[in-house]
Amino acid sequence: MRLLQENPFLSILEKTRGFYVILVTFRTRQLGPICSTLLMCLLSSCAVYDFFSQRYENTTAYFNTYYNAKRLFDEAEADVEAVRLSKHITDKTESVQLSPQTRQKFNQVIEKCSKLLQFYPTSKWVDDALFVIGASYYYLDDDRKAQRKFAELLSAFPKSGLAFKSRLWLGMSLYRMENYPEATQVLDQLIQVAQEKKKEEFAIEGMFLLGRTFSEQKAYAESIRMYRRIIETSDDDRTRSRAQLLIGQVYAEQDSLDRASEAYAAVLKFDPEENSKFEAGYQHAVILNQIGKHEEALEILKSLRRQVKSSEFYPRIDLQLADTYNAMNLLDEAIDQYVYVDTTYRRTEVSAKAYFALGVVYEKKLLDYHQAMKSYEKARNEFPKADITKIAQSKWQSFQNYFLQHKTIANFDSLLSQLENPSSTKTSVDPIGVGSDSLASDTMLVPAATLDSSVQVQNDSSALILRESYASKLAEAMYGLGNLFFLEINIPDSAEYWYHRVISEHPASNVAARALYSLAEIYRSSEDKNRDAVNLLYRTLIEKYPETQYAEEARRFLGMKVERETDPAAAVYARGETLLLEGKIESALSVFRSVIQDYPESPSVPKSKYALGWIFENVKMNADSAHDYYRQVFEEYPNSAYAEAVKAKLIADETLNKEAESSRAPTDPKPAPDKKVTESEEPIEPEEKMKPPP
Repeated sequence: MRLLQENPFLSILEKTRGFYVILVTFRTRQLGPICSTLLMCLLSSCAVYDFFSQRYENTTAYFNTYYNAKRLFDEAEADVEAVRLSKHITDKTESVQLSPQTRQKFNQVIEKCSKLLQFYPTSKWVDDALFVIGASYYYLDDDRKAQRKFAELLSAFPKSGLAFKSRLWLGMSLYRMENYPEATQVLDQLIQVAQEKKKEEFAIEGMFLLGRTFSEQKAYAESIRMYRRIIETSDDDRTRSRAQLLIGQVYAEQDSLDRASEAYAAVLKFDPEENSKFEAGYQHAVILNQIGKHEEALEILKSLRRQVKSSEFYPRIDLQLADTYNAMNLLDEAIDQYVYVDTTYRRTEVSAKAYFALGVVYEKKLLDYHQAMKSYEKARNEFPKADITKIAQSKWQSFQNYFLQHKTIANFDSLLSQLENPSSTKTSVDPIGVGSDSLASDTMLVPAATLDSSVQVQNDSSALILRESYASKLAEAMYGLGNLFFLEINIPDSAEYWYHRVISEHPASNVAARALYSLAEIYRSSEDKNRDAVNLLYRTLIEKYPETQYAEEARRFLGMKVERETDPAAAVYARGETLLLEGKIESALSVFRSVIQDYPESPSVPKSKYALGWIFENVKMNADSAHDYYRQVFEEYPNSAYAEAVKAKLIADETLNKEAESSRAPTDPKPAPDKKVTESEEPIEPEEKMKPPP
């Protein structure tokens, strides 16, 4: 009664015996007759119950459920946007790593809005609840459930104020699910309806996403058409410059480099924001470098460096400047610029890439393998999360093996020399010649030998056993060095040199047949060698080592009678090699994959898998894919020469993974100490063989 006295217009809805009676207390007599009449009219209509009941349910649903759910959703979405902002992610279809707290908020939103749908199915907040449930699933990367909720909203509430937004998010969900046909249908409908209803914002966003959908399906012409439609439709310069930038990216993706260059240059016509201006200028310079217009690229990069205001763009510009100097063969300037990047942007992915590029300069252009190894070692430790890390680890391991094999050769040469001409001085020799921290293959681990001229070898058989053992290890080291040059360092001339030494100096060793077969492989892939030279090597292999598996392969290649038919995949594999040498990478990948798929029993399969791994490691820079192919070679063909070649790479990957797992701060490791190697410990190739690969 106190509440009624304080508020004379308070109404209480009360259910009594199936009827709802409205009790109203009035203090003002003048309103009495009017209100009594109004009360009678209301009670005489069934609309009274529906009117008040609906508003009661709306109010209860909002304050009991939706209000709290929406508050949590807004907080969680703000967390997502903060992560996107910190990592410069503008693409709404790109997933971000959510914190446990943010994931919990989205899950609570789903739970609360599901209760609203269950207990208040007729409230005005049902479509809102469906949308935030779908959006929460989307942020949680559960695209299938998100798609279902957006579709349910559009089906049940086609005229909802959230219909346009739901259709866009439905398209985003389908895009991420790679359901491109259905995504295309949804986005086409969104664009059409949005333009009819003058909802240009949704039409433009739908066009952007549809353009990307076409690109994913390799429908490049349709993608470019959609981006040009945006330029024609929008009157916002930033939107138009963004579309023009994407046109450049589409041309670059299909290797239409001249058109890509023109498209990137055209971005500046639209007065773009700084981010688009930087990206267009940077990508333009990259394309110019690819088509050999290095001077133009250099000018664009220098101008871009002066014009951009945000320092966040400097690392990529500075690294591309170094790459441009490198492409121009201005090696002193390139090295100085790489060192500048390493010093200025330490512990970043850009710094790791600069160390790696510096390693390539030392390896490929200056042929300074010691400095190359040091640069690769720094690259592998600089930023463990970088894409380049595993590749740098593999390259570093290759040069570790290079120096190891050289030391092994020197030591076994010394041991053999002492057997032939024992000195008067007692000498202890370490056959592998490296410290305990070096990685050696199992075949190289033999006990140290001690020779003393005062103790003569008791009989010829003992000396013969030692001599054969040392010669065998020496031949294996030479063959291993040849493999490094052939399969990893990619200098066929040096590989040929070491294979020839194995064949001529150690013809009875267990690696001689393999060396001869590998030499034939080099000749086959060389444009300088004719078919007769290859055939001669195969005939020599058959004559000298008739019982080996390599002789069997030689017979097959020559078309001689063998237990099995001639390898039908050999010609296909050879075509893949030709495409690779011509720089047609995607075509080569397709051919090597066809060998694996179409000829699973062919001896060309391990070579094809190795070739795929090599391309992903050295061209595509995709360490995970390279590792997968190398692992298949090692596990499925353990006795092949290619398995030997990948063994060190796999060991290196496992070592790197263990180091990353055991590190307390994997994103900021301590720099690895430089290995001290004196000049005398740095064996190099014979001068006439140390030349860049053709």
